[in-house]
Amino acid sequence: MNVLLIGENRINSRVINYFEQRDFTCFSLPDVSYLRSLNGEAGNFTAYTKFSETQADFVILTGQPDPVPVEIADVQTKSLFDDNKNSTVSGTTALEPVVFLLDHVNESPMASTIRALNDAALLACCKRKVFYLARFIRTAGHGIERLYKEARDVGVTFIKYDDIQFTADLPDEEFTISVSDGDLKTEIITRTLYADGGLDVGESFAYAVEKLRLTPNIYGFVTEDKYYLSPVLTSRRGVYHLTRDLVAERLDEGLDFIYALEKSGIWEPPSHGTAVIDANKCVFCYTCYRACPHAAMEPDPDINQMRCLTAACTGCGTCAGICPASAILPE
Repeated sequence: MNVLLIGENRINSRVINYFEQRDFTCFSLPDVSYLRSLNGEAGNFTAYTKFSETQADFVILTGQPDPVPVEIADVQTKSLFDDNKNSTVSGTTALEPVVFLLDHVNESPMASTIRALNDAALLACCKRKVFYLARFIRTAGHGIERLYKEARDVGVTFIKYDDIQFTADLPDEEFTISVSDGDLKTEIITRTLYADGGLDVGESFAYAVEKLRLTPNIYGFVTEDKYYLSPVLTSRRGVYHLTRDLVAERLDEGLDFIYALEKSGIWEPPSHGTAVIDANKCVFCYTCYRACPHAAMEPDPDINQMRCLTAACTGCGTCAGICPASAILPE
């Protein structure tokens, strides 16, 4: 079987090694901008790139969102996933606190929690005053309670806030943060505020999502990291995403799931029916192509009509309901 990795990530070599040890053939496309389209369905994908085309049974997106830092009170915060924190912090006074802010724009994913806890502990070990502000305390992930304990042990101050207010000194780009847990109120003044990127996923990741025809949720995520779902599944069957959450804690678990799913052949045509296109009615308008949440509709330029990729179709009826020519019926 062939697997195509899309995106530049330091875990790519580990992923390739995992599948090559299991006799898979791996192809890699580090530069997402070279991807032109992904046609076909699980078990028979064709990835068209700027220079060539690649056949693959399934696809793994390893690229990650790269959000623009959040603006608060007209001042730009620093990215939580900035890899140059030590050099940034070294340019401030030793007495100035460093603040990690989670759950401000929306509930932060587990990857942000892990990154913030690790970085907060490292900076506290360097004798910096560190505040960790969050609406929620997360202990469900593997090893998370240990990270909380390690951060507390080295002096990180945790505040589970109910209310938070910001003012900013624009010339100095300095924040005054008033935060309350419902009982005590604390005021923090700092120029070093790390926060989540909110709903913005960055230009490169958004491009990959568009070209792979994935359907993100309301927060921009293409996977759902819930205990009852696999956090590698996307809306398109045969296309997986290794999120930062997996990279940080459960990469092997995610790879094991992909391997088991692909070996099982679960992507074969479902038994509950798929969409059928009436060639006499189809006007090739691409409405179903744009609307299908599973990327199961694809244009067939040879006959100037749409076709249904049965391995991707779940029989949800979205295309049939939206087709202006009533050209789509369930099988």
